[in-house]
Amino acid sequence: MRKVLLWFYPGLKIKRYIFLIGAGVVLFALGFHQLLTKNQDQWIVVLGISVFLLAYGFKKLLNSVLNTLYPGETGNVIEEIYLRKKLLRGPKIAVLGGGTGLSTLLRGLKHYTSNLTAIVTVADDGGSSGRLREEMGMLPPGDIRNCLVALADKESLMESLLQFRFTEGDLAGHSIGNLLIAALWKISGNFSRAVFSLGQILKVRGVVYPSTEEKVVLRGILANGDEVVGESNFGEVTSPVKKVYLHPAGAKTLPEVEKAIRDADLIILGPGSLYTSIIPNLLVEGVVESIKRSNAPVLYIMNIMTEKGETSGYDALDHLQAIIDHAGPIVDYVLINNENPAPELLAKYRREGQYPVKVDEKLLKKLGIKKVIKAPVLDQKQYLRHDPEKLARVILNFYREEIAEKNLASEGW
Repeated sequence: MRKVLLWFYPGLKIKRYIFLIGAGVVLFALGFHQLLTKNQDQWIVVLGISVFLLAYGFKKLLNSVLNTLYPGETGNVIEEIYLRKKLLRGPKIAVLGGGTGLSTLLRGLKHYTSNLTAIVTVADDGGSSGRLREEMGMLPPGDIRNCLVALADKESLMESLLQFRFTEGDLAGHSIGNLLIAALWKISGNFSRAVFSLGQILKVRGVVYPSTEEKVVLRGILANGDEVVGESNFGEVTSPVKKVYLHPAGAKTLPEVEKAIRDADLIILGPGSLYTSIIPNLLVEGVVESIKRSNAPVLYIMNIMTEKGETSGYDALDHLQAIIDHAGPIVDYVLINNENPAPELLAKYRREGQYPVKVDEKLLKKLGIKKVIKAPVLDQKQYLRHDPEKLARVILNFYREEIAEKNLASEGW
């Protein structure tokens, strides 16, 4: 009863509209009754007045409430409510990766669905993340920060704030986003809870999880027998990578990650560095097992260019074979770019020892790939990267045509 009376407290500026609605209800009931019993046409006017009072009262009441909850944004609130409802009806997509590639993909997908789960590698040991990891004993926050920014409702404002880096003093090199995650981790005592809390602050369209909460180091064995220790050192190798593994062994994933993968409509690997962003997630216990138990198909987004050291000389077959060697034949579909890069950008990459990833569709299908999806998905502004909007549009079209429609057909619709 007390909660009902709260609506009538002074200063809320809604009592007048509640009374208008009440008057409208009374007049409508009276007019309708008189019209049925006495069949007097003048009561039609009363009905018209009652409808006007109801419509006007509800409109003003809604505006008053929305003005209080969203000051200065009333005109956009209805559109926002509609958008959020639409996004909630989107497919459930679990994306595994790290680095720039993962945040690029999320930036595009968030305009089509809010049922997104980003599963992020925690093997990063360079830059600000590496320093926080070493000095505070926390998981590296950098890639997770980038994913949260990409999924943020007000991305441009949040990106400016969270990506800001200090350039002097003890904080030089640290971004505000990394420090904020560190502070929330200290407050909550749990890294995943800290990430979730920041996600709530940013009103992200989806959720972000580390692939594991255990502190692991990425190590690799090269073809010449040498060992690489630490994710940041893979870019300097001169011999092909033969195998990567996590140390210590036995790192387990989160129950939330397992559930998100099992319940997904689509699972995506990449885009991102093969050995330092994609495969490390697959080495965490529970991840591959959940993928195999899920009914969702797995889509691998092929990198556009090779990476110096890590995948020098690799073609698409080599990328896929590396995933199979570490996780088994889990990939069902491969998405590749078929847009021609600008010659000046290609020359820039060649000077750095990087080349377009060559694709032989027949060889990929011999490894069990059901379909190779070819589409123009390049962003050629400064670098040769995936364009978020182009990539998301291709993925959603693929999902609707190849998965959703086939699922409906199999159910007899």
